[in-house]
Amino acid sequence: PVVAVIWSLGGLGMGMATSTLGVLLLDQSATDQQGANSAAMQISDSIAESLALAIGAVTFAILLTVDSTAAYVVVFGLSVAFVTGALALSGRLEPIR
Repeated sequence: PVVAVIWSLGGLGMGMATSTLGVLLLDQSATDQQGANSAAMQISDSIAESLALAIGAVTFAILLTVDSTAAYVVVFGLSVAFVTGALALSGRLEPIR
């Protein structure tokens, strides 16, 4: 039950962030560039999600043959590393004036 609540909150946060970023992207884009920028954001999201999933799956599969507990710990650690990197990079963002 606790894991389901945590994953639900994570999904809610991702959903809120994606729609907020989409609105921000359209707000900051010139009218004639909104379509291209929106498509670029979707492609970027898809590539990043696919890459993260692939890295996690391969790491998990390799470590699962060694130790199942270590496999889970390392994959969740990778998730934390991705989040930490994203938060570090988000500090560079500044509003356009």
